[in-house]
Amino acid sequence: MRNDKNRLKYGITYYRRSMIQEDYYSYMAYITNLFKAHITYPLSPVSMVNVAFGIRRDVYRYLSTSEEYLAKETTHRDYITLSSSYTYDNSTFVDKNIRRGFRAKVFAEVYQGLYGNPLGQTMINLGFDARHYLRIHKNIIWANRAAFGTSVGNLKLLYYLGGVDNQFSPTFSDENPASTDYNWGFQTLATPMRGFPQNARYGSSFAVLNTELRIPLFQYLSRNTIRFAPLRHFQIVPFADMGAAWTSTTPWAADNEYNKKTLTQGDITIILNRSLDPFIFGYGAGVRTYFFGYFLRADWAWGHDSGLKVPMRFYFSMGFDF
Repeated sequence: MRNDKNRLKYGITYYRRSMIQEDYYSYMAYITNLFKAHITYPLSPVSMVNVAFGIRRDVYRYLSTSEEYLAKETTHRDYITLSSSYTYDNSTFVDKNIRRGFRAKVFAEVYQGLYGNPLGQTMINLGFDARHYLRIHKNIIWANRAAFGTSVGNLKLLYYLGGVDNQFSPTFSDENPASTDYNWGFQTLATPMRGFPQNARYGSSFAVLNTELRIPLFQYLSRNTIRFAPLRHFQIVPFADMGAAWTSTTPWAADNEYNKKTLTQGDITIILNRSLDPFIFGYGAGVRTYFFGYFLRADWAWGHDSGLKVPMRFYFSMGFDF
């Protein structure tokens, strides 16, 4: 619910999510309830600030698949959240997935534990996302993006680097599971990083650079207006991505978790200390089109990690921009 009658805009939001996760012989229901009040104040026609305050409860409930799990108690975690952001956007909409100009967002958010396991624990997330769209010729656009995020405090946000947003049947790498030495509170994806599965790298900080050349092929070649949406919005998109995620102070620190690999056989455990490149690279090409009200994306990408070429990966997803 929002009130947009005045320059100072305010509103309230209620969000609820329920999901069931299978864990060996048990099933656990995760239920999130979030109530948030937010205020937005435009500083100019192209910039604004936003402040939000909220209360969040996460409920963890075992489903009664046996007497053992029937006896388990339901637990929950409560947080107070405070967030603020500054947004600048002078970009103009040309067509679907085609813009011109620049837009960026800088944000900060705080989670303070109130009850249960996170009592007294604090998580502070800082970051930015900047995008520039340059016209090359007609509606051909060169789009570039830089994004960064970091989590500080005694409760951490876990970033999984790799893959794309809104992907159908995503793959997740189990070669480097997240270390239990850190107090992870939440997890999220750092995308796009095409050429790799999710969890190609992980950490409490991440950075990505993305570049795309968006070519609306039939619009560019035709002198007349194309009314058939799948042809009008069909785009060929060569791209390149570079990214890193790290647990230490910098991506180049030797004590980052991606430089460690644990090998276990029987009662013997070996920890290998490696020296991997902090940044991974991906490149390839894809197509975009608008079909039955959905903007669909198909990408073919190859990755490079520490000088080694990763086999081609295919991504099928939906959504605009990066």
